Amino acid sequence: SSEESAPVLKGVSALIPAGQLVALVGPSGAGKTTISSLIPRLYDVSEGSVTVDGHDVRDLTQSSLRDAIGVVSQDPHLFHDTVISDGGGSLSGGQRQRVAIARAVIRNPGIMLLDEATSALDNSTEKRVIENLERQRCTRITVAHRLSTVRNADLIVVMDKGRIVEQGTHPQLLHLNGLYARLVQASQNPTPTEIPHDAISLGSVARHGVHGGSHAHRA
Repeated sequence: SSEESAPVLKGVSALIPAGQLVALVGPSGAGKTTISSLIPRLYDVSEGSVTVDGHDVRDLTQSSLRDAIGVVSQDPHLFHDTVISDGGGSLSGGQRQRVAIARAVIRNPGIMLLDEATSALDNSTEKRVIENLERQRCTRITVAHRLSTVRNADLIVVMDKGRIVEQGTHPQLLHLNGLYARLVQASQNPTPTEIPHDAISLGSVARHGVHGGSHAHRA
């Protein structure tokens, strides 16, 4: 289809140092749902490459990648062998997210992909979970709705319309007074006239036009 063939990203190049917490931020439609699929090879890029420890992920088996990567999504599913109930139906969304995060942390993966992983938590619980994740030694790539959760990230990558438009720490990006600063300001003043329906979300890499690598794994 035309949607399938259109590049989602254009000229994107990014390096994610091992052991750091990196947040991908940007308006809706920047490709945010794709990053957690590209690194473990749920599908492959059509142009460019995604690398882990200098190795193109297409040269690695999917099973080895997934053994090394912990993924926590916005709506985690608890399978039938979980001692709760089939599908985790008796747990709230926040409880399922806490179980999924705990499972990922216990696995001690080299890479953690967090796709709006705390979206169902209340503010107090989310703060404690984020503080715990910040102490982890593995490489953490987070896609989050609330910009307040990425303030302490080692690197914030800001995307817009398929391109990286800014990157740096929270203070550095505020000083630039660009897109990130506007998103932060909008999140602090949540009125319908200031925030359109797609104003705040996180970006991610997508399938087309990737020219960067994600170097993540502990030595």
